[in-house]
Amino acid sequence: MSSPQASLTGTRVEKLAIDATSYRTVLALLAVGFSLLLLSVAALPIEASIAAVFLFAGPHNWIEARLLLDRMPSRWGKHRLYYTISLLGSVSLAAVAVVIALSSQGYLGGFTVPYFTMSCWHTTLIAWVVGLILLRSHEQPTRDWKAAIPIGLLIAAGAWLWPAYFSLTLVYLHPLAAWAFAYPEIARKHPKWLGAYWQSVCAVAVSVLVLLVFPVGHLMSAPPAGEVVNQIVQRAGASLIPAVGGRTLVAVHVYLELLHYIIWLVAMPALALRTPVWNLSSVPLARTSWGRKAIPAVLLTGIFIVLVLWIAFFLNYSVTRELYFTLAIMHVLAEIPFLIRRVT
Repeated sequence: MSSPQASLTGTRVEKLAIDATSYRTVLALLAVGFSLLLLSVAALPIEASIAAVFLFAGPHNWIEARLLLDRMPSRWGKHRLYYTISLLGSVSLAAVAVVIALSSQGYLGGFTVPYFTMSCWHTTLIAWVVGLILLRSHEQPTRDWKAAIPIGLLIAAGAWLWPAYFSLTLVYLHPLAAWAFAYPEIARKHPKWLGAYWQSVCAVAVSVLVLLVFPVGHLMSAPPAGEVVNQIVQRAGASLIPAVGGRTLVAVHVYLELLHYIIWLVAMPALALRTPVWNLSSVPLARTSWGRKAIPAVLLTGIFIVLVLWIAFFLNYSVTRELYFTLAIMHVLAEIPFLIRRVT
């Protein structure tokens, strides 16, 4: 007759076996998912880019807004200076970026922005980020982030020397921000998953290297000429890195963007949201007197914008895509203050 202790030990062994099996299953699914994603963007990068932006651009922005609202305190208190600079900086930088983009595309008539203005914008962006890091360090006296100053100066020097390449670097870094948002959530709630997280990061790096080492641009026939194709190829940096090949760069960019969308639409709601996306009880601002009506109205407006965006993509994909990526800088800048608070 088995003792209670033996039964308990047997239960623990069974639980460990189940955990190990689940862990292997997760890794296997991740491997299969990465492989399928890699094959899809390698075979049809242009088509994958069009489908990804059409389907996921609007919804992922809405999920981001919902999560950032969940992280915004109703009373700023001692964080007032941090959030004030965050708000003013993101709005101002976004407004200037939109003017620069519209000017470069000829939408402002005869008004043109001098070329060096982009380097000035880059410098202001870097100074804003460094300032937020230092403010965050002041809120957390045990953490010294003064090294951000020389690092920021070094990056600013590079932005002045190679402004076009700096802008392209931001294009490829933005999809990786989703991984940075996911990391603290996993570390805090599911530390046992960190191994799978880092293995996923390594898998992404290997996949990008595979796409670059085996140029997919030479495996498929050239895509038909057109404004949409030109937008996609130029955004991926074909004119700046001609040695790699436009279709290869598009494949790499689409791969990173698809992972970005998957993390925001699937992983982040499960990891970071304290309530379902339609439940606003966890949003601090929604519990204030003015927020009870304002926050639901903002989110409903966001859903309406997503629907309008889908219709606009269907009616004129080229113009809508250009407009979307011009205005998307707003949500990219809005992520930065919250990302700094999560990772520092």
